[in-house]
Amino acid sequence: MLGRRFFLTASAGFLLADAPMRPMLLPGAESGAGRDALLVLPGGARCFCPPQRARVLADLPFRAGAVVAVRFACDTPQATQDLLALIGADGALLALERLSWQHGRASFVTRFAMLPDREHLSLERVAMFPGGGPGRPSRHESWTDYLRRDASGMSDAPVRPALAGTMQAALSAERTRLAAFTSRGAPNIPAPMLAALCSAPFEQN
Repeated sequence: MLGRRFFLTASAGFLLADAPMRPMLLPGAESGAGRDALLVLPGGARCFCPPQRARVLADLPFRAGAVVAVRFACDTPQATQDLLALIGADGALLALERLSWQHGRASFVTRFAMLPDREHLSLERVAMFPGGGPGRPSRHESWTDYLRRDASGMSDAPVRPALAGTMQAALSAERTRLAAFTSRGAPNIPAPMLAALCSAPFEQN
């Protein structure tokens, strides 16, 4: 008699053999960087990402092509941090954003949604820093960033220029620096991109 393990193994094999109907995240897959989480997309394309706290958050049907939103951990020695990877139907990384960050009482949180025009993604941000003594008062910032999805990928689409010295301006500058990585369409999360998101701008506040 065939055991339960056989049926589970066989089922997993069939799922991998045929493209899934919805994005599927498989932990512990072998990649060039080791054991990562493997995202299998409806058309059969694949993309690797770090496995810690990895989860598919949304399947966004943009006009220019579907985008899968995946969360995963990118903690630093000082803070807990989750990133948001936006991945196209072909498995290419379109954008990598900070989703949340926590260090003691300091925090940063993002809520995202595709807009009704199916061309833009809104990123509602709230950042709070309790202050650190004389000359470093507490700070509270809230704003909304926008990304535009078109045939070439996803790009920064601000409604107005960010005010100098704000966290919004710092993240906008960071997004510009990281755009070179996403323009390559790599089917994984580049290690230098992750390293850049493990430091500034939050560690400086």
